[in-house]
Order: sequence, then C-alpha cells, then structure tokens
Amino acid sequence: MNEPFAPGQVNCEQKVASVVDLCFSPVTRVAVAAPGVARHLDLLRETGVTVTRAGESWLDVTGPGVTKASALEVLRVKLGISSGATVAVGDSENDLEALAWAGREISMGHAPAVVQGVADEATGTIDEHGVATALDSLLPPIDTTGLSDLAAQLAVAVDSAPGVTKLRVWHGAGAELAGAEIRTAVARAWRRHAPIPEAVGSTMLALADAADQAGLGYPTTDLRLRARWTRGEARPALFELPIWQR
Repeated sequence: MNEPFAPGQVNCEQKVASVVDLCFSPVTRVAVAAPGVARHLDLLRETGVTVTRAGESWLDVTGPGVTKASALEVLRVKLGISSGATVAVGDSENDLEALAWAGREISMGHAPAVVQGVADEATGTIDEHGVATALDSLLPPIDTTGLSDLAAQLAVAVDSAPGVTKLRVWHGAGAELAGAEIRTAVARAWRRHAPIPEAVGSTMLALADAADQAGLGYPTTDLRLRARWTRGEARPALFELPIWQR
C-alpha cells in the first residue's frame, strides 16, 4: 500500500511502497480507500475494469468481468454442481453479483439495504452467527441427540452426501489420526464432501465406535473391503473404507 490502512481495515501485514512500485507488477485486486472515493466509481468503470463499492470510502477494483459470481461459476462448473444447488450469503455491495448468481440468496442481518433488497431471505448478523444459521439450514434434519461430536459429524456427513460415500483416513507419524473426511461419488468421480474434524487425534477404533453409535455401516473387520494403501511424505498412511446408512 502507498499509505498504511487504519487498524482493522485489512487482515494482513502492511508494507508501504511507492505508487510506481505498486504499479510494477500485475495484481488480482486493488483496494482504494479514501474519504468520498466512491464518487470516482463511474470514471473508473469507464476504463473497463470491474469496480465494486463497499461504502463511500472504499472501492474494490478487479479485472474486466472478474467478480465473486464469475469465480463461483468456475467452481460450480468444475465441481459439476447444478445452478439450482448454489447458495450465497452476503453482507456488502461486493456480494451483489454473487447473490444474483446463486440459486438461493441470503443477506446478513447487518447488510445494507441494497443488499437485503436483492436477497430472497435474511439471516442473523455477525454477532448472531448468521452464517452458521444459514449453513445449518442446508443440512438435513438429523437428530444427533445423545451422539458424540464424532458420531454426529459422521452421521450428518453421510446423510447429506448426494451419492455413495466412503471414509478417507490418514495417519501422522503414530497411530493417532491426522485427518479424516467423507468422500462421495459425483458424476462418476470421487469428490471431497465433508471434513470430520473430530477425528483428528483419535483412532480407528474410535471412528468405528462412532460409526456404530451413529447407526452407520462400516467394515471394521473385513480387510478385503479396504482400498489400496498409498504412502507419501504428506500422508504416511492413507486408506479409504466404505461407509453407509444402515
């Protein structure tokens, strides 16, 4: 930046440089902050770049045709997700394109009127954990009463998967698990569906017990059902096992 931003305005280490140095290399985004800078919005747009206002004192500048919606569309196509199965949650004017793109549009409770006016529905504010409420509404109504956190995560992940599922597990240096996730078959390809964060630091035995508690089928003893082991520096021991609803 050519001048330091006020505390809390940007989430990064700030390094002051001259405008000449800033213009030396290509960038993906330029943030312009100054009192009343929004009055230059139309003039900047005439150059062909994409300019989004985030209040009267802040403009975000990206390349021609580059918006949150354009990035989301690339991701949607890559993952093979239908347009109707998309959701966007926004709280600022730079979210307007994403909200218009989404099949389901949700505005945050603290969003300005222009954002709330284009969304189909609203959720709570940041202080009210509005995004968590919106995400929770996407999950199937699964009763996890009495389940451990690990069993609940497995139950929700398997039940919400659009296709058949398998559990991918990898170890660190010892017997404890370094990670686990549920993968699902979409368009004849296995894709990562949901992480299982409670599995980190647990064991395979704990996973088997949690799956049983959640009422999930899980090959605990039949080694023939285990996929090939693969080994590498990042994941010394990685394997996958089918998991299903009984």
